[in-house]
Amino acid sequence: MLSTIIKRYYFVLREQRSDELVEEYITSLQKLASTCKFGESTEEQIRDELVLSCKDDKIRDELWLKEKAPLEEVILVAQSVEHMLKCVSN
Repeated sequence: MLSTIIKRYYFVLREQRSDELVEEYITSLQKLASTCKFGESTEEQIRDELVLSCKDDKIRDELWLKEKAPLEEVILVAQSVEHMLKCVSN
């Protein structure tokens, strides 16, 4: 069984892959966070990791502006920007 600090290490190492959608990345972060014993700060930890380790600078730029926003709002913003970028590139 892995210690909590090792689980947290894996959590912060997890970066969004180049072929991975925001939704998939968030699901992965949520799964990892569920084993990290973050307690009441779980959503904040997931939010921060999403901002710090998302693959797209444009998404990150938008998320910097959401420092105090709850995780749900940050997820919606990230998905919206991702969708917009996909539409623009097609």
